[in-house]
Amino acid sequence: MRLWTMLAAVAATVWMVSMGAVSAATPDWYRSAFMALPEEGRLVVQDELAEVDLYTGPRDGLWGPAMEKALMETPDYLREHSADGVEPILENAADTARFLREMSEGAWGPYLYGGAGENESHTDF
Repeated sequence: MRLWTMLAAVAATVWMVSMGAVSAATPDWYRSAFMALPEEGRLVVQDELAEVDLYTGPRDGLWGPAMEKALMETPDYLREHSADGVEPILENAADTARFLREMSEGAWGPYLYGGAGENESHTDF
């Protein structure tokens, strides 16, 4: 009976990952860094990402599947849509926290919206 319970739990987890309900690849610090921002900062991040259709969830300042998906897709989006092909480094908690703080302050807007020119550079990546 115990083996059946374990197999059912594994099957449920695989199903949830395949349906996008949870991600096996999202580092824990993504959520921690996002939730460490003040509420207004979290709302700004959601607004910034919603403006370019990366975030499709409610504007609530909360972490959930839509916010997780948006943050996971942001580096690729920036690399593909910015003039310089910038890509934030989100390999650890400190870098992710800095990136989200900068986004909440509007520093990444020119890269998200395609306004950053070839000679402009972001100082913190």
